[in-house]
Amino acid sequence: MKRRLSGPALLVALLLIHAAPLFAVSALAQIEIASLTYLGDSVIQVDFSRRMFNRRTGEETTTVTVTNVSGAPIESTDGNLYLAMENITVATVTVPSADGTSVEGIPFYVFEVASLGPGAAVQRQVVFDNPQRARFNVDANAYVSAGATNHKPIADAGSNANGLVGSEIRLDGSGSYDPDGDLITYSWTQTDWPNGSNVELTGTDGPVPRLVPDVAGNYSFELIVTDDEQEASDPDTVTITASSVVAPPNADAGRDQQGQVGQVVTVDGTSSSDPQKLALTFAWTLVSKPPASTLTETAISGRDQPQASFMPDAEGQYDLQLEVDNGTATDVDTVVVNVLPPNLAPVADAGSDQASQPGQAVTLDGTASHDPDNGPQALSSTWTLVSLPPGSALTNADISGADTLQPTFTPDMAGDYILRHEVSDGEQSAGDNVLVEVEDNAPSIAITKPLDGGNVNTARPEISIQFGDNESGIDTSSFECLINGTDYSSAFNVGPANAVLQPTFDLPAGQNQVTASIEDRAGNEASAQSSFTVAFLRAIPGATPTAGYSPLTVRFTTDGEDPAGTIEIFRWDFDGNGSYDTYDTVARDYDHTYNTPGTFNATLYAWSSTGATAEASIPITVENNPPTASADVNPSNGPVPLTVTLAGTGSDSDGTIVRYEWDFEGDGIYDFSSTTTGITTHTYAAEGTFQAIFRVTDNSGNTATATATTTVVRIGPPGSPTATAGASPTSGNAPLTVNLTGSGSDPDGGIVLYEWDFDNDGSYDWSSASSGNTSHTYTQGGTHVATLRVTDNEGLTGIDQVLIRVNLQASLSVGTNTIGFLAESGSGMTATASSQYSASYGPAMAIDGNTGTFWETAPGDAATSWIEVTFDTLQRVEGLTVNWYSYSYRMTTARIDLYDGAGALLHTQTESFASNASSHQVDLPGVENVKRVRLSAQGTYSSYVMIRELTFDKSEMPGQGGPEPEPTGTTINTTISADTRVSIFIKNGQGNIERTLVDNEARTAGSHQDYWDAKDDGGVPVRDGLHYAVMEYRENGTAKTLDLTQITGGTRNSFPMGSSCNQRESFASPTVVKPFENDFMDLNFKLCTAQEVTMFIGPLNTQGDAARIRTIANRQIFPAGDSTLYWDGLDDNGNIAVAPSGDRLITGAWRYTLPNNAMYMTGGGPVIESISADPNYFSPFSEKCDSAGRSEGITLDYSLSKSAATVQLRVYSVESGELLRTASIQNVAAGANDAFWDGKNQAGEYVDIGDYQVGLIATDAQGNSSMLRYALVRVGY
Repeated sequence: MKRRLSGPALLVALLLIHAAPLFAVSALAQIEIASLTYLGDSVIQVDFSRRMFNRRTGEETTTVTVTNVSGAPIESTDGNLYLAMENITVATVTVPSADGTSVEGIPFYVFEVASLGPGAAVQRQVVFDNPQRARFNVDANAYVSAGATNHKPIADAGSNANGLVGSEIRLDGSGSYDPDGDLITYSWTQTDWPNGSNVELTGTDGPVPRLVPDVAGNYSFELIVTDDEQEASDPDTVTITASSVVAPPNADAGRDQQGQVGQVVTVDGTSSSDPQKLALTFAWTLVSKPPASTLTETAISGRDQPQASFMPDAEGQYDLQLEVDNGTATDVDTVVVNVLPPNLAPVADAGSDQASQPGQAVTLDGTASHDPDNGPQALSSTWTLVSLPPGSALTNADISGADTLQPTFTPDMAGDYILRHEVSDGEQSAGDNVLVEVEDNAPSIAITKPLDGGNVNTARPEISIQFGDNESGIDTSSFECLINGTDYSSAFNVGPANAVLQPTFDLPAGQNQVTASIEDRAGNEASAQSSFTVAFLRAIPGATPTAGYSPLTVRFTTDGEDPAGTIEIFRWDFDGNGSYDTYDTVARDYDHTYNTPGTFNATLYAWSSTGATAEASIPITVENNPPTASADVNPSNGPVPLTVTLAGTGSDSDGTIVRYEWDFEGDGIYDFSSTTTGITTHTYAAEGTFQAIFRVTDNSGNTATATATTTVVRIGPPGSPTATAGASPTSGNAPLTVNLTGSGSDPDGGIVLYEWDFDNDGSYDWSSASSGNTSHTYTQGGTHVATLRVTDNEGLTGIDQVLIRVNLQASLSVGTNTIGFLAESGSGMTATASSQYSASYGPAMAIDGNTGTFWETAPGDAATSWIEVTFDTLQRVEGLTVNWYSYSYRMTTARIDLYDGAGALLHTQTESFASNASSHQVDLPGVENVKRVRLSAQGTYSSYVMIRELTFDKSEMPGQGGPEPEPTGTTINTTISADTRVSIFIKNGQGNIERTLVDNEARTAGSHQDYWDAKDDGGVPVRDGLHYAVMEYRENGTAKTLDLTQITGGTRNSFPMGSSCNQRESFASPTVVKPFENDFMDLNFKLCTAQEVTMFIGPLNTQGDAARIRTIANRQIFPAGDSTLYWDGLDDNGNIAVAPSGDRLITGAWRYTLPNNAMYMTGGGPVIESISADPNYFSPFSEKCDSAGRSEGITLDYSLSKSAATVQLRVYSVESGELLRTASIQNVAAGANDAFWDGKNQAGEYVDIGDYQVGLIATDAQGNSSMLRYALVRVGY
C-alpha cells in the first residue's frame, strides 16, 4: 500500500510512545526492494497520524499505521513486511530511525506479518531528520519478500432477492475479486431448494448465472471463486425467494458510504426493482445514529423518493433503512454511512454494467469516482482485469489508458468480462467492479398478436410483440415497429419483455404486415414479421377500365369476404343512383356499358347470412368523346403563286361541331374560322413547305386537329411541275397490295421522270420515265406514307403523298392453362411428336393427367405420326393404356417400341385397336430399363389421330437417384395481322415479370406458337399459382400491350353432378359426417381446365343458393383434373350443421373461367394427403403421454406427398376464427408423419373450453405451400 506524507507539519503537542524495533536491523543489510513483491491498496492500507515537528532540531516524528484490509493473512517467505520510505523529494531529509537501508539506498521499516492478521493494524513511530526545515513529500510502500504467499480471492454472491415462479432470475457475482489482482473463475452450487423443485442453475461457471424458479419458496446458492494460483475463496451465499402469485419487490439502498460532518450525504435506492415490473413507492427512515447526533427522520430530504439526502451533525455511524412497496408487498434494505474526521476514503465507481460484441471497443467509465474531501492528494486511478471468459487471451496490458478514468479495451471473444477500478487519494483507497457482457447472439423476438398467417375480424387488432435475451439483456430503447411500412414505434407501450399497441386507427381490409426489431444491450439485432389478414364482412368490387370515353364498356368482377357467415346476396348499382341493377345469390361478373359522360360510383352490395351488410364503390369516369378531324389540300404542290383549296371535315359521336378553323402556314395563328364549313381557299405567295393545320371544336369545347402529310403544301419556284398521287385501296389487312397512280403537269415543259418512295424513308424505291403508275405490297402494320416525285425537263420537281393504312390486330391465348408438376401416371415425363395440327395440341397434353386436353395430328400426317414418352428414370413397363378422343380418331394399328437410355431397342410389338372402343389397354412383357416408349401409327389415314391420355403400368428400376423432374409447360399462341416486332412476357400474380419468352423479335403476319416451360429467366420452375402471358407489339413506332388479365375470364358456369370433366362426383344419400371422429365429407370434382370454384352447403328446399349454411370455397382456383374439397360437418357459426325440419342438406357449386392468358402452376409444392387427430376430445390435465413420450396433447397423423422444408402447425378457434398457435417442424420427409399440439396458445397458456381446428400447411424450399388440412378437436376441463 502506498501512502504519501507531506511535511514539515504544524507543531502539535503529542505524547510519543517510542516502540522498540520489531525486527533485528542487522539482519537486513542486503535487502533489495526491487526483488520484493509490492502489496496494493486492496491488501495493505498505510495511514500517518500524530505528527510533531521540532523547530530547533528539524526532526519530525509521526506515527504510521499499517492495516491488513485484504480479509486474508499476509504471508512472506521470510515472515516480514517491509515499509519502504521512497521518493523523498528533498535530498537532505533522512530517516535515522529506519530499521534498515536497502541496496538501492531506500530506508525501510520492518513488520512481522504474523502480527498483521486479517483486519489487524500495527503502529510504528517514524522519525525524519529535516535540518533545512524544507517542505517535502515521501511515499510509504509495502512489500513482502519474493514468493510471498498468495491471498485468497473474495467471493461476492450478490444480494438476496425476490422473484416470481416461472420468471428468469439472474444471480450476480460480479462484485467478486482477487486482492492480488489475479484473474478469477467462478463456481456456483445450489445448496437449498423448496420441496418438489427441479430447478437448474445455468451458467454456473460465470459471474451471472440464471435460474427459473418452478416452485414457490427459498432457493440458496453458494459461490466460490478461484484465482490464478488455484486458491479458492471462502464461500459466499445468496438466497432467492420465489413467489407463485405476486412477489415482494427488491429493495436496494445502495452501497455503504463515508461522510463528514456538515456535508450532504445522498443515499441511492434507484437500483430497487420489482419482479412484476410494478410501480414502487419509497420510504427512508433513520434507524440508528451516533449518540451525539440530534437528527430525526425529518432531517432526511426526499424521504419518499428513490434518492434521499441528509447532513450529518456528528461523527459516527448512521443506519438508514429503505422500504419499497409494490402495492401488495414490501421489502427493506439498510445502508450504513460512516461519518469520519478527515481524511475520508475516496469512492470508487466503475460505472454501469455494459454489453458489447466481440471485436468492438468498450469504453469504461469511472468518472463517477470521487474523493469526498478532495485530498490529501489528487485522486489516482487504476483499472485491472478480474475475470475473463474461458479462452480469452486478454491481459491488463490490453487496457488502453488503464490509469485514466475512461480507459478502453476490445473483447476478443464472447463471454463475461469483469474489470476492477481502484482509486486512491494518497492515503486511502477504494475499489469497484464492472461487468461487461460480450455476446454475438441475437435476442429473441416474436409477434404474438396477430400471428403470422392469421385472420383478425377487426380493423383495430391488438399488436403484441414479445422479446428477450438470455445474455446481456434487451435494450428497449432500440425497439422499432413498422405497420404496413409506416413507423409506429413511439405509439407502443414498451416494457422489458414486450411491446403492445392497441391501435386508435383502422387497418385496411385484406393483407397487412407488421415488422418489428429489437437489439440487445450488446447491439445484436433481431427482427420478426407477421403478415395477417384483416377479415370482416366486405364487398370486394373490381372494374376494368375505370376511365375512358363514351361509350365505355367496363368489366365488373364480383367478390366478397365474410369470415363470420356466408354472403347470400350480391347486387350491383352500376350508376350509383341507389337503384340496384343485378341480383345474384352467388358471385357473377358483368360487362356494363356507359353511354353518357359523367362520374358514376358503381357500388357492390353484399348481404350476409348473419344479417350484416357491406358495400363498396368504384368511381367510373366516362368522358365526352372528342371530335375527329380530317383534311386535304388540293393541289398540294406547284409553282408560286399557288392557290390551294383546303377542305376539312369534322364529326362528333356524342355532339356537334361548332367551329372549323385553318392555320394556313402552321405558325400557330388560325387564319380562317367558320361555324358552318371547313372548306376554303388560300393563295401561297412564297416558296417553301407549309404544314397547314385544320382544327374543329365540338359543343363541349373539345377539339381535334388534322396535321398529316395530307395537309402539307409545297410551293416551288416558277415553272415547277405539279405531282398528283393516288392509291387504291388505301387501307386493308396485310399483306396489302396497293395500286399507286401518279401523274404530273408542267406549265412550261414536260415530265421526264416519275419516282415512288413507298415507305417515306427518303430513298425512292421505283422510277419510270414514262408513267407514274405501279403497285406495292405492304406487310408491316400501321400507317405508311407513299411519296410521288415528278421531275420536269428543267430539273424542277413536284411532290405529292398518299396515306396507306395496314390494319394491325393481335390476339393471344394459351394452349392448356394447367401447367407444372402434374400428378398423374405420366408425372415427371416429357414427350415429343413428329407432327401436330398446331402447338395448341402439343404432345405433353396427352400425359398431363387431364382428359379434357389431347394431342392431335394434322389429317395428312396421321399415317406417319408418332408420339414418344421419355421417362426421367429407367422403368419396368408392363403395359400402357391409350384413351382416344373417340374411336373415330384412333390409330387402327400401331407399333410400340421400347428403348433403353442409350437408344437401343429393347422390345417392339404391333397392336391393332378395335373400331368400337375409345380406350385400349396394351399388355407388355415386363420390359426393364426402359427410358423411352414410342407409339407409331401404321397404315393410311384421312382423318386425325387424337389421344386424350396415354398412361403406363410402370415402376422405377431400383438404385436410381435420377434428375429432378421437369414441369410440364404450355404453348402461348399469338396472331398478328401484319409484320411487327413482338415481345411476350410471363408475369406472376403480383404483376412482376418473371420470364421474357420473346424479346422484341421481328415477326411476320400470321399465327405463332411459343412454348413456355414453366420456368423463370433463371431456369427455375416458377412457384405454384397463377401466371399470365402478356404480348407487346409495335404500331407506328409505339409499343402496344395486349394483356387479357382484367378483361377476360370470370364467366360463371354450372357445375353439375357426373364423372366427366367440369362435373362433380355424386355421393351417397344420406351421407354421414362425423366431425370429431376425423370423418369429413369428401367433395370430389373434375375440371377440364384450371378454373375458380365456389362450393357450399345448404338445404335442398329453402331459398336455393341464398340459404347456404357453410361456404367451403369461394372462387378458389383449382387445376385441370381431379380435385377434392372437404367439409367438416359444421356450419358458419361452428355448430354441427342440421337441416331444417323436413329438409336435407345438399352441396352446391359454380365454376368461373380464368382470364384467357392465365396459366395455373400446380404440383410444385407438397400435398397433405390425409390427416387425423388423436384424441379428438382432449382434457389438458389428463396427464397422458403419446407414443413418443410427449406429455398430454393431441397428435396429428398425416401423409406428405413430397418432402417439405417446413410443416407449420396452426390452431384456430372454431368460434372466433382467430389463429391461436403456430409451430414449425423443419425438413419433413415424404410419407407418414405426425405433429403434436400440447393444447396451449402462443403465450404458453392452455386454451379455453371449446372447439378448435388443428391444421397443417406444408411448404417446400421454393416457397410452394399446400392447402391447409385440419382435424377438429374439442377441448374440455
